[in-house]
Amino acid sequence: GYTSHFVIQGGFHMGSDSLVSDFMASSRAQFVGVTNANIFPLFEPQAAIVQECPLLYVYRSAVQIHHLV
Repeated sequence: GYTSHFVIQGGFHMGSDSLVSDFMASSRAQFVGVTNANIFPLFEPQAAIVQECPLLYVYRSAVQIHHLV
């Protein structure tokens, strides 16, 4: 998923026949869990940031674009 500042790549756990767009649109949770997340900044960070983590919660409304990789 893409936010205004980061690209987040990882596992979104949903039903096997679900589309990511449907999952993001229909989820009632404010935060979506992403496992084995890789985080890529869309800007030059001024300080070191975590680039990968086993579990990341992302504010669903912050995700602007998403697609399967």
